[in-house]
Amino acid sequence: GGFDYAFDNGIYVGTWGSSIDFDSTDGFNGSLELDYYAGWAMEVGENSVIDVGYMYYDYPGDDGAEGDYQEVYGSFSFHDFTIGLNYLLLLPRELQFFPWRKLGPERSCRL
Repeated sequence: GGFDYAFDNGIYVGTWGSSIDFDSTDGFNGSLELDYYAGWAMEVGENSVIDVGYMYYDYPGDDGAEGDYQEVYGSFSFHDFTIGLNYLLLLPRELQFFPWRKLGPERSCRL
């Protein structure tokens, strides 16, 4: 399930969570996925909407942070037709927006 909140100016924030089972022995053995997102959506003209945002996928039960990842996304909708693009961000851990997650002795956080 999830929770989100949209402001009158089009900005929204939210979180979503679910139980998961990767059935893996490679360190991806968590049983929980937590997603955090923020974005901006606005009507442009009649029956048209633009939406841009950021999403962080977190797997807190995994060993380390290798399974976590981030995306930026954008879309344009006109009536019932939507076209969009999601881009996976492969940033070094110290440059990610949530650098405090799963820091161990081999990792440092430079903000």
